[in-house]
This record gives sequence, C-alpha cells and structure tokens, in this order.
Amino acid sequence: MGRTGWLSALVGSLGLAFILTALCASPGAAEVFASLGTGETNGIYYPVGKSICELVNRSLRTTGMRCSPESTPGSTYNVDALQSGELEFGIAQADVALAAYSGKGRWTGRPSGKLRSVFALYPEVVTIIARQGSGIHAAADLARKRVNVGGRGSGTRATWDMLQTALGFAPPEQVRLI
Repeated sequence: MGRTGWLSALVGSLGLAFILTALCASPGAAEVFASLGTGETNGIYYPVGKSICELVNRSLRTTGMRCSPESTPGSTYNVDALQSGELEFGIAQADVALAAYSGKGRWTGRPSGKLRSVFALYPEVVTIIARQGSGIHAAADLARKRVNVGGRGSGTRATWDMLQTALGFAPPEQVRLI
C-alpha cells in the first residue's frame, strides 16, 4: 500500500471510530444522520471526507449511522457551520480550529470551546511562489500585487488573513486578491 493508500486507510479508520463513538453517546436512536463538511471537490478534504463516509456507511445496517460528505468552501466555513449546527462534523486546518476554539481572529469574542480535534491529515506549510522578475523577494513585497489567496471560507484564505495582519499591511497596501 502506497503512502496515499495508507493515509486514506488511517484517516478513514480514525474518522469511523470518532463517528461511531458519537453514535454510542446517543443510545436509542434508530438512525443517525451526520453531515461531514469537507472542502471543494478539487482539493484533498473532499475525497478524504468521502472515504470516511463510505467506511461509515458500510456499517449502516448494524450501526444505524448514515454519513454524507458535504462539499464546502473549506475550513473557516466548516467551523462556522459546526458552531451553528449546520454540520455535525467538519474537516479544518489546525490553525483555523485553534483560532475558533480560542476566540481569536474572525472569532474574537466568540470562542467555541466545544470544538474537538480527532486527528491531523497532514502538516501544512505556507509557500509563496512568484514569477521571476516580479520584484517579489520577501513577503512584504506582496503589497500592491495580485495574489491568489484561496476562496472565502477556505483555510488558505484564513492563513492569508493572519499573514497579512502579521505583515502589517495597511488598507492602501492591500494586495489585489484573486
């Protein structure tokens, strides 16, 4: 089994264990439906969520648990949807989940102390790629440049928002987001 297959099996097993644990916490229910917020279909979160739900749904007759992977904009959206009750489970970047749990960033004054993490899919790093000759040699050189920072509601966008704050970009220096 290659690295991807091993990772999918591990993620699926952990997800299944977590969802079944939640099922045991509410005995007596005939059938339980759980929506799992993932990400956009062209990213990694959606296929991982789909695999978790496929594993859970294999045991539907014995557990009464039905899982549905929901394509969403990503981490930030998933955390907000968990808080509102729109989703039962969600996949999110660790830094986004921590900010929501702690009440920081977009969740300032609204900590979500009930959030819980089950496992990490993979470590995430920030990589900035610029064309040669663009004049970008440091992160601060991004001011007044066009930058793709991910869609609204995505973890990538949340990471950019934190980076922009750390760089101290003032409104006139804002990058043109695409």
